[in-house]
Amino acid sequence: MLNYISRGFSLLEAMVALVILSLIYTAVWGWYGAAVTSTNSIENNLALPQIFEQFKNRLMLEDLSKDNSGQYVIDTYTINWTSSIIKRSDTNSFRRQLAWIVALVGVHAVIQKNDSVIKVFDVQLTTQWRDPTYVEPPTP
Repeated sequence: MLNYISRGFSLLEAMVALVILSLIYTAVWGWYGAAVTSTNSIENNLALPQIFEQFKNRLMLEDLSKDNSGQYVIDTYTINWTSSIIKRSDTNSFRRQLAWIVALVGVHAVIQKNDSVIKVFDVQLTTQWRDPTYVEPPTP
């Protein structure tokens, strides 16, 4: 008669426990990674409307009468932009405002955070400036 005294776990029991713990760890780590990713995405989506408003306000202070480019840093976001004139009123055959040039400007912008692209968009704005070639008619 063999009389075995059982002490500790057998190798098979230890391996089964290790596999179960590995599966649990993998599931929890995957859930954590998904939570972090969606938290960053939610944070960016909540910040974008305010970032766009500040970008638009700063852009209106720029001289858009010629092709231009620049970079703004708003909070932790970096916006690289370029502008180009799509259409100008002084190139039309008929002009309503003789003293002013009105232009449609296309702006291409890339919003980045920590060197990763968050959003790329194109927007069209109107701008105006005094026509330097305009001569006031003499008053009678």
